[in-house]
Amino acid sequence: MHTPNTSAIVFRFGPFEFDSVTGELRKHRSKLRLLGQPVQVLTVLLERPGELVTREQIKESLWPSDTFVEFEHGVNTAVKRLREALGDSADKPRYIETLPRRGYRFIGEVQRLEAPSNSAEEPRVVQPRVAAGSRISNSRLLSFRYLYLVCLAAVVVTFVAYLLIRESQTVEVTGSVQITSDGRLKTRNQVADPTGLATDGSRVYFTEQPINLGILYQVSTAGGEALPVSTPFAGVYLLDISSSTSELLVTEQNANGLALPLWILPMPTGSPRRVGDVLASDAGFSPDGEQIVYAVTDALYRTSRDGKAPRRLASHQGSNIYAPRWSPDGSRIRYSVKDPQTNSVQLWEVRPDGSPPHPLLPSLQNPHRECCGSWTRDGKWFVFVVLSQKTATGCCGGGDVWMIREADLLPRGNPQLVKLTQGPMRFKRVIPSPDGKRLFVLGLQPRSQLVRYDANSGRLDPILPETSILWPNFSRDGQWICYVQEKALWRSRVNGSERRQLTFPPMSTYLPQWSPDGKHIVFEGAELGKPYKIYVVSVEEGKIEQVTTGPLWDADPHWSPDGNSLIFGRFGSRQDPQDRQAVIINRIDLRTKQISAVPGSEGLRSPSWSPSGRYISASTDDMRTLKLFDTTTQKWRPLATVTASFPHWSKDEKYIYVSSGEADKHPAISRVRIADGRLEWIRSLEDIRSPLGFPWAGLAPDGSPVTVRDLGTQDIYSLELHKR
Repeated sequence: MHTPNTSAIVFRFGPFEFDSVTGELRKHRSKLRLLGQPVQVLTVLLERPGELVTREQIKESLWPSDTFVEFEHGVNTAVKRLREALGDSADKPRYIETLPRRGYRFIGEVQRLEAPSNSAEEPRVVQPRVAAGSRISNSRLLSFRYLYLVCLAAVVVTFVAYLLIRESQTVEVTGSVQITSDGRLKTRNQVADPTGLATDGSRVYFTEQPINLGILYQVSTAGGEALPVSTPFAGVYLLDISSSTSELLVTEQNANGLALPLWILPMPTGSPRRVGDVLASDAGFSPDGEQIVYAVTDALYRTSRDGKAPRRLASHQGSNIYAPRWSPDGSRIRYSVKDPQTNSVQLWEVRPDGSPPHPLLPSLQNPHRECCGSWTRDGKWFVFVVLSQKTATGCCGGGDVWMIREADLLPRGNPQLVKLTQGPMRFKRVIPSPDGKRLFVLGLQPRSQLVRYDANSGRLDPILPETSILWPNFSRDGQWICYVQEKALWRSRVNGSERRQLTFPPMSTYLPQWSPDGKHIVFEGAELGKPYKIYVVSVEEGKIEQVTTGPLWDADPHWSPDGNSLIFGRFGSRQDPQDRQAVIINRIDLRTKQISAVPGSEGLRSPSWSPSGRYISASTDDMRTLKLFDTTTQKWRPLATVTASFPHWSKDEKYIYVSSGEADKHPAISRVRIADGRLEWIRSLEDIRSPLGFPWAGLAPDGSPVTVRDLGTQDIYSLELHKR
């Protein structure tokens, strides 16, 4: 009976032959070493010679659709290895041409042949020549060949089995348990937040902030009542726990700012020990507990546990470094970097010897949103958070939890990321249990409420109580309100009707303000990876116009009384502390688009035009002094010495209402009298939890002060993991 032949496709180009079935690449009939993904890439290209093959098409041929992988890096690596095998060059290609940002094209001349794999002819056996007098018989030679082939097959089978087992290893969340249920604030509402979680396997330690001061708590990993941990500090931030679980690393909340005194707190009892004179914004223990890595805003240091001989490891000027963590074997340190200029958050890695740092996942996404990572105790997995596009910029943060296998990060590795959660709840901090079977995460459900202060009754009356509102602003006629929700700009009537969304992701919006004629809204906006700029949107048409450009950060826009101009603050390079030009107030004429600096405004920010247009108020860059610019005399004068932000003029131009104080020290609604600069206290905000991480106040249409309060919940959850 005749058996039909099955044919393999062989491609011939230059001195090369490629069998698409066996995946063998030969040059002058000598087999070349080429395995895995480069073979798949070559197959895809040769099947479509002269045509563009997009990177997306290559991705689909290399990985299943449900695989979470750093495919940009994987494609680049596969093409690089293929070119090395072919002796090809990206600059002067003979075979594989790169089409920037699109894909690749095979440009060599290709012959397509069919090679029968089952031939009707018997293969001709060529007997080896044996020199005269040789003692090696043909049977022994065949035995050696058979043994060689058996060993080779065993090696191949073992290698393939290893790859299959390795590729099949993944992790999934099979269940969750809510550990706390009080809903109280357990992290400051900032992306670069130093407060963290820690566990010894039976308890989870965390910081709660009922209002402003942090209190250290512990709760059973099975859930239940959270109990305070006694410390001698008025306020404390938890940063890390030692590998022995006998010590906590904390900062003492005794001053304003992020850099605070660093302490080692023995557990369950013992006297705290100061880490020398170190002031840190975040920190972590080495595996043996003898060293500490710590951040001071934009710099990363390593020091001994007594704080002696600190050494700088990395610097990211103008950024915020947080969540530094040492690998279990002590060879690496990973940390998060928040860049306020580009709104990106990225994981970095550095060696303890101070070797140049590098991004951990350079091709994961652009712009980056990954942060807050921790290793499993065995060092095999790294878990972290990828922030939501809606929360990556600004204050509140939160996203989904991901894991990556450390073996995939080795040279020539193929990083496959496992996404463990998929909303709607967002998570901010994540730590593995000591046995690696669970993750403890901080879950966020944000909600904020706009309230009006009634001076007669002392009540805080909600405005649109069912709507979550940030950055509210009322139209001049008092009929409309605009506000930010989930980083998007909305407008509606003050009763909530005719609600309309005006901006959409990836745009994030801040500080919106109605134009004097009520037809436009100006706002400070940013897309992830780009600097903040000033935008104007038409209320009816929804058309958005970007009115400032360039690499610098533009903020705090405010209309002129006639609606023809805007003033705003511009932030330049902060790398030189003596550069007063880093902060300046500018004016833009919306008719001509011409931008000019307000005379004498170097070092000032947060401008606000008075209703008549005669004055412009602004704060010094340190927010300690409120100043007034007279547009008739073109002169500035100090108005009041007060920590003030977000100025709002009264309609009669007699007062400027401000948010005075700081988040951790006497926040309040106050007003400054224009006539003599007298500061008048209106209401404390110490009993109100701010969703912004700092105090904010504005004015309602009737002139009453308004503020926003945080009604969101933050609780700790346990995620059960299953590896398969």
